[in-house]
Amino acid sequence: MTDRGQSTLDFLLGTVVFLVAVMVVVAVVPGMLNPFVTGSEPDPVIADRAVTSLVTDEIAAPSTPYSTTEPQVSDVFNRTEENLSRDLGLPERTTLNATITNQSGTIGAVGPTPPDERSVTAAWRYVTYEGGPANVTVKVW
Repeated sequence: MTDRGQSTLDFLLGTVVFLVAVMVVVAVVPGMLNPFVTGSEPDPVIADRAVTSLVTDEIAAPSTPYSTTEPQVSDVFNRTEENLSRDLGLPERTTLNATITNQSGTIGAVGPTPPDERSVTAAWRYVTYEGGPANVTVKVW
C-alpha cells in the first residue's frame, strides 16, 4: 500500500462532477444570452399573430372565425401589401406575403414573393372556404 490519499474511485467521482458541471454550463449559458442576441430573422410571433388575425378578423365574420367566402377573401386580398400589413398591426420594417390556397390552386395572394437570400418565417391556418378546406399562409421577413 502507498501513502497516497487518492483512490481510483475518488478520481472517477471528481471527473464525473467536473464533466457534469461543464455540461450544465454549456446547456444553460446560451439560453441565458439568447434574449440579447439580435438576429436578422423575423419573430415567429409576428407571423403567427398575423395569420390568426387574418383568419379570425379579416377574412371571416366575427361570428364564424376560420370560415370564409369568396367576397370576403377578394375584399382582403385585393388590398395592397402595405394596407394589409397596417390592418394586421405589423411593424413597419416587416414585409408580408399572404396566400390562400385550396385543392384547385391559389385563391388569393398579396405581397411580394419571399426572397431566397433572407430568413423568412411562415405561419398557416386551415379555414373553410365556400364549404371546402383551404390553407391560409402568411410569410414575413
